Amino acid sequence: MLEHFLEWPSVYVWEVAVHLLAAIVLYLSALALGIVLPPGSAWTTKPGVKLFKKHCKVCHTIGRGEPKRQGPNLWGVAGRLAGAVVSFKYSDDLKDSGITWTRENLDSWLTDPKALVPGSVMLYKQKDAEIRRQIIDYVMSANQ
Repeated sequence: MLEHFLEWPSVYVWEVAVHLLAAIVLYLSALALGIVLPPGSAWTTKPGVKLFKKHCKVCHTIGRGEPKRQGPNLWGVAGRLAGAVVSFKYSDDLKDSGITWTRENLDSWLTDPKALVPGSVMLYKQKDAEIRRQIIDYVMSANQ
């Protein structure tokens, strides 16, 4: 009877340890792939991250080296010439616009892309200046 008592805790502890290890491996794999961010990470606490996810992430990625989606990756957009990401096919009008992405130009772009660059293909418009500001702050911080 004593043998069964000694075996039970060790089997239970072993199962818990295996499940915990599997959870840690799964989390670290997701972290390495950029699927999740560590709690308290600067990327998860910066103002605008939720707004970016809600308004922009459907079409854009923002992490260094992430693949393009319907729109180009926005890593390093601050100070970049519009239409300059080689791996993305832009409209000729945007490539030829000569625009450099500053806060002011991004604000105009997010307000109404077609007003800034007629012939551009981005459909998203944001009328709320505060939402635009927070998204721009977040996107501009991707340079750091």
